[in-house]
This record gives sequence, structure tokens and C-alpha cells, in this order.
Amino acid sequence: MEDVLAKRIKHREEEIKRLELDKEENTKAISLKIRELSRLRSELERTIYLGKALTYYDPETDQELPIPDAEVEIEELGEVFVDSASILISDPFYVQTEWDREEEFVDLRLYRNVETGEVYQYGIDFKHYQDDKISGLNETPNALIEKGKITPVEIQREFNYSYAGAAYASCMPNGYGSLKFKSGNEGAGICVSTVYGDGVYTVYGERFKGDLVRIFIDLR
Repeated sequence: MEDVLAKRIKHREEEIKRLELDKEENTKAISLKIRELSRLRSELERTIYLGKALTYYDPETDQELPIPDAEVEIEELGEVFVDSASILISDPFYVQTEWDREEEFVDLRLYRNVETGEVYQYGIDFKHYQDDKISGLNETPNALIEKGKITPVEIQREFNYSYAGAAYASCMPNGYGSLKFKSGNEGAGICVSTVYGDGVYTVYGERFKGDLVRIFIDLR
């Protein structure tokens, strides 16, 4: 993975140099490239350890042995386009047999006043976190949350194998949840939230002896 990221960093550096030849016209493009370059460098620093964490089963010794870095091949598998601020990991077969297309998503977000216990509901008591002010408190929801004056009310949801279940799972405080089969057992899939919402997310693969042994998704 380090090699892939290093190549992308070099490519972005070359793009910035080309854009700087006509700096006045390309100021915005240069700014975007510099931000992406910073992100890639940060990503490279965090992924250096990944190859060392891989192991494989050796039948001769009946042990799990570390895979040498030199024997791990990294490749960029592709990109995932996201419009729900989340990514679902699942067996595609279950989409045909288990996916519930009837369950509707209900965007229920509640916040409790720490002092009075009063509960405020998104969409009723306010519609915009940044601009609207909650009646009687005279501050925006974002400001009140930041100051600890109101806190989210945890709502128990069923993480069914559906769009609604996936949305509820990715909205959890921990950022993910395991979806259930129609039988009620977990394991139909895992839905995780992305860090910055909608966008395009790169998927990397690590190969050992030709086998794809692990994937890595940058959720930023």
C-alpha cells in the first residue's frame, strides 16, 4: 500500500508543479491538489504498519506466521461512490434473498436538555443544526451540543438487512452496526459510516502468493 500511495503522492506533486506555471488561473485547482496531497501523506503515515500485521497459516509448523513485507503486493482495486455517507459490506447473494425493500427509514433524532430533561426532536423543534435556535434556549443545536447543554437520546433500532437498517447502524455513536437476517441472526452485513459523508472512497488490496488476503478502505 505504501508503494501505491507514494506513487499517488508523486503524481499529485507533479500536477501541482504543472499548475503553478499559470498560478493565477489555477489557484483553486492548486489549493485542492495541495489538500489532497496532505491527505495522502497522512494516509501513507498511518498505513505503514499494515503489512506487518498480516499473518498466514503454515501447515508444516501448524502455526500462524507473519507475512514478510517483501512478499505482500499492494494494488488499488477501485473506488466506491457513496451517497448515503456509509458503506455496506455484504455477500451480494443476500441482496436477492434477504434484502427488505419494504422497511422505511425514519429519521428520528432526539436531544435531551441536561438541566430540565425536556426532549427536542429534529424536524419539529428545529430543522437546521447551524442556523435554527431552539425555543427557550436561544442557541443553535450545534452550540448547545458543543456546550453539553443538550445530549443525543439513544434510540433502540433494529438493524435489519434493509436501507433503513443500514442507515440506523451507520448512525450509531460507534459508527457501525451488524445487520440481521430475516431469521433475526446477525451476519447479513456490516454497515459503516464514512468520516466526511458522501464522496468517492478508494479500496486497496493486499496480495500474498497471488491471493487477495485483505482489503483496506479509506473512509476519510
